[in-house]
Amino acid sequence: MKKMEFQKSEFKRGLNTTVRLGEKWRGLDIGEIIEIEEGKTAEIIWVAVHRLKDTSRQTLIHEHDRKCRTYEGLIDTLKNIYPELNEQNMGYAIVTSVAFRPLPRG
Repeated sequence: MKKMEFQKSEFKRGLNTTVRLGEKWRGLDIGEIIEIEEGKTAEIIWVAVHRLKDTSRQTLIHEHDRKCRTYEGLIDTLKNIYPELNEQNMGYAIVTSVAFRPLPRG
């Protein structure tokens, strides 16, 4: 089972999204189960690869990290996680948005 790491394991009930730099997570399949923290799993709902500047409002609304629910907040967070992002390449950076639904434990 694949494990997706989170700096902030703050998840809502229902649909959550996360935005990751690059295409590492593009191969996730709809319905696939991944581990999101020790003993906690989630079902993949959808995956989209796009430029950072094209991150959809729908993705932002469902961001698991409430700070990332605005484009500016997402940018601030991503710059802290991925130091290679800078003002020149940021909007054109390729990212993968992943939507998932945390599953009940057990």
